[in-house]
Amino acid sequence: SDKYLSWFWFLRIVLNYQATEVLLYRRNVPWSLPLN
Repeated sequence: SDKYLSWFWFLRIVLNYQATEVLLYRRNVPWSLPLN
């Protein structure tokens, strides 16, 4: 149970980090193609 919970939080952190990176990239590069 603890292992599953830690894995769940690990995925959440990674996905949140990637989403933040995408937002920062799109904000810093306004001429980039929109990511649909």
